[in-house]
Amino acid sequence: MYTWQAIKRRGYVVAEGMLVTAVRKLTDPTFTPSQPDEGEYYTLPTGTAVGRYLVANTAGRIRRWVRERSSPGESRA
Repeated sequence: MYTWQAIKRRGYVVAEGMLVTAVRKLTDPTFTPSQPDEGEYYTLPTGTAVGRYLVANTAGRIRRWVRERSSPGESRA
C-alpha cells in the first residue's frame, strides 16, 4: 500500500537523480543540449486531483478497517 506521501517522496527521489544528471551534463563543455520531445510531461497532481485521490484512498482504508473489525471468528477483548 502506497500512501500519498510515499508516492510524492518517491517522485522527489527520481527527480533528484535526474537533476544531478542534468547539472553534470550542463557543466560538461562538450555537451550540446537538444530540444525535448513533444508531448505531455508528468508533474505531481495538485488541487482537485489530489482531493479525489485522498477521498478514494481514505474511503478504501475505512472499508478495509470495517471489514477487518467485523470478520467472523475474530475475538474482541
